[in-house]
Amino acid sequence: MKRLLVILFSAVCVASAMAQSFTIRRPADGSVVRETIKVRIPKASIGPSNYVGILVNGKYLEAVSPVASTVEGNDFVYSLDTKGRNIPDGPLKIEAVLYGVFQGDGGEVHSAVNRSSVRVTLDNRSSLKAPKGGYRLRYNFQSGKQYTYKLEYKQSVSIMSEAQAKLGGRAPELPGEYFTSRYLYSFDNTYPGESGRRDGLVRMQLLPIPGKDYAILPLSGDPTPKKRYQEQFISVYMRVSDTGREIFGRAPVFFGLEVSSGEPVKQLIYGIFPLPILPTRGVGQGDIWGGAIAQSQPLSNFANIYTAEKISQMIPARGSVESIEWERGMRCVKVRNVIQTSSATSPGAEQEAEELYWFSLDLGMVVKLERTTTNTLRVQAEQLGGGDGSGGGDPSGSPGRGGGRRPGRPGRGGAEDGGLTRPEDTPAGLYRQDDGGEAGARGGRGGRGGVGNRDGGGGNNGGGNRGGRGTRILKSKVKFILTLE
Repeated sequence: MKRLLVILFSAVCVASAMAQSFTIRRPADGSVVRETIKVRIPKASIGPSNYVGILVNGKYLEAVSPVASTVEGNDFVYSLDTKGRNIPDGPLKIEAVLYGVFQGDGGEVHSAVNRSSVRVTLDNRSSLKAPKGGYRLRYNFQSGKQYTYKLEYKQSVSIMSEAQAKLGGRAPELPGEYFTSRYLYSFDNTYPGESGRRDGLVRMQLLPIPGKDYAILPLSGDPTPKKRYQEQFISVYMRVSDTGREIFGRAPVFFGLEVSSGEPVKQLIYGIFPLPILPTRGVGQGDIWGGAIAQSQPLSNFANIYTAEKISQMIPARGSVESIEWERGMRCVKVRNVIQTSSATSPGAEQEAEELYWFSLDLGMVVKLERTTTNTLRVQAEQLGGGDGSGGGDPSGSPGRGGGRRPGRPGRGGAEDGGLTRPEDTPAGLYRQDDGGEAGARGGRGGRGGVGNRDGGGGNNGGGNRGGRGTRILKSKVKFILTLE
């Protein structure tokens, strides 16, 4: 018995020691933090039947357990993305609660066994103030400087009724195809520009995914995703001003190695993603101006890419400074450019192009760029709505002494019918439970009772309306994301 008590006592001591070592090692109490905070807790303090609850300023975020992707050395690491969670700047209390799972009479019992917290100050934006006259955003062209980005291509689609949209509803985005590659901006040369400024020769080229000699991508003329090899990726060149405006652009003529007549002609791939066009004047928080988005020039004949004077075009857009904030450890100005157009030939069709970029004041270069094209289509999808109203008035009535009978009951209107529909413009396989059209009108009121013993006549059936034609809003998005590696 004594030996058993000693063993139990030792187990309690070990558990107590583990619980006591449960503490947030980083960030340090009282420190200033930004962007994604790595909350570090000794891995050994979290047992196999334990998990950790994370709270910020008293608000519970989520419960997590150590897995391979959340362990660094001897620490369990929880990554708190303060910008992604829209946590405002200021005092921040980060609390970690260690929970244990125990067997009780009624089954598993989850109970807090320890906790640790730190108080820090979040500073994503508050310490960055634009100087008088604003920040002048200019590319810092340095001959030979190269920037490599992770390139992501995402598609998504959503569908909702117009009635839901008017109520402020947001349709969930159904993810479509996703592809990834890399992209290179290389400043190959610099030239004297206007007013003592510098122009830059920018070389742009697709790159394969890390560790491979290919990337799986769709192309504008070949939309089927397939392997595209590094030897197919050809550079394009643009001479641009320090605000990104193209002076001229060209793709070099490529002949390649001599091949036998039996070999297929190699498909050449040009990835044209012009740099964002920067505002010409100084900008600060909340500023708005007439900006532009640079897009690849539409070519009636692709061979013109070898002779065209420019390979991009500037589309007027509404520019604005979203914020001045820290991004990837650098002081950045976050700029949004938006273009919105309607189709004259297709009523109800709209297209919006949006460009969002983070320009580093320290690098003189974009550290993240998102370009999104959204096509919106409103379609009329006729429903199997209510039919004619049915049922006239109730003709029955008790004999009266010359008094009129009570009116019959009104007929019942046609009911709306919400069926499953797929308008012709909806992508195949995408169905949604539709809202029905308006219900049919209520049936007519029954006739009044007759005089004396005469029964009253029934009213006519009410005329119901056919179900309405529900409007559906279909949105398809294509997004390109470039993130500096």
